[in-house]
Amino acid sequence: MFHVKHSDQDTITAIITPQGRGGVGIIRISGPKSREILSKLLKTPVSKDFASHRVYHGWVSEERNIDEVIAYYMKGPRSYTGEDVVEICCHASQVILDKVISKIIGFGARLADRGEFTKRAFINGRIDLIQAEAVVDVISANNKAHSSRAIENLSGRLSKNIGEIKSRLMGVSAQIEANIDFPDDISETNNNEVLRVLMEEASNIKKILSTAAEGRVIREGVRVAIIGRPNVGKSSIMNAILKSERAIVTDEAGTTRDTIEEVVNLGEISFVICDTAGLRRPKAKAEEAGIERTRKEMAAADIIIIVLDGTKKLSEDEKGIIKKSSKSRTAVVVNKIDKKRVINLREIGGASGVIMTAAIEGRGIEALEKKLKEIAKKGLPVDDNEFIINKRQEECLIKADKEIADAMSAVEKGMPFDVVGVGIKNAIYSLDQMTGVAVDEEIINSIFERFCVGK
Repeated sequence: MFHVKHSDQDTITAIITPQGRGGVGIIRISGPKSREILSKLLKTPVSKDFASHRVYHGWVSEERNIDEVIAYYMKGPRSYTGEDVVEICCHASQVILDKVISKIIGFGARLADRGEFTKRAFINGRIDLIQAEAVVDVISANNKAHSSRAIENLSGRLSKNIGEIKSRLMGVSAQIEANIDFPDDISETNNNEVLRVLMEEASNIKKILSTAAEGRVIREGVRVAIIGRPNVGKSSIMNAILKSERAIVTDEAGTTRDTIEEVVNLGEISFVICDTAGLRRPKAKAEEAGIERTRKEMAAADIIIIVLDGTKKLSEDEKGIIKKSSKSRTAVVVNKIDKKRVINLREIGGASGVIMTAAIEGRGIEALEKKLKEIAKKGLPVDDNEFIINKRQEECLIKADKEIADAMSAVEKGMPFDVVGVGIKNAIYSLDQMTGVAVDEEIINSIFERFCVGK
């Protein structure tokens, strides 16, 4: 169980905006000395009483002025961390920000650890663990679908849903406990009613679990492997999709000896495009290793683009790859259509479903992108209100689902209600692990260590 350590009263500080040139850099201070540090730090023409949730203008100075800043003080618990918080908006010069941070540390603060601001928000009850993890998703989101679902989690929508499931399970658990403790005073619990509630909550949990695979795709992107014989134009296809010269393009076969991958957004969906080594009998150890990686990439890919050379006949190996490939997740591309066509389209199922390209000229690439989006959307949630869960949350739900299944089995077998109650309590505990009500400190630390400093 995670216990709050109230003895830790350090005031912490960090730069909370990304490094680099920009108009504004923001420094956050959190803890009991925040307001005191602000009064020492800021030279302002108005009163240094610093009322909560008001903006103040002034200068941070040493022997000379360091910077003209805007600052605001937020008295806890009405702040990000639930503690007293100060945020100072400076000009985004690293020299200036470092000088201001040094002065803040000199006045009694220490540098924040990774994710310590959000960790304090969790410890102080401002957010639960699902919402804390959503912070990382919101920051790292690189497509609209990921961003919108992460914001839903941050707002507490998934937490509310889990809380409702837990509440209904607790109701059944309380009823069972009452029957066990006071069998003569309380009417006997109805087996059918217990079974009905358990079945409903198992269904609700399975509905959330069903989004796990889609959540991975939304979070990590749709993995696309471009495969084919050497010199069919795989690298040119990749460059055309990325609209940049990322992969080397030459007339020499076997140029790509390792997988090259880049992320590209096509509409609302992120794709991880992997250019792989050409499939042929290797002529060198480096090429052999590249071809082995190609096979592994094919197995891991969500979508495979099979690139064929339109100026050559289809090989037996290519026929075999096409035959074995899943039509639902494969795009077949005939490249080099700007040259004399030799390939027999009937051998690959005719022209229907085959995308014709001249990658170097950019012809047919729009049709290929459309095909990629069509395939991807079949595996993505169509409802904007769908949840997104991570691996840790998925494991908690799997445990809860199993415990509920065990409880239902006990009811159906006519076992004593105290046995049924154990399964329900274990399911509730798994849900508490998901939200952070009951979770090991080691897990808490591992979660917040994934954060950057300043969040």
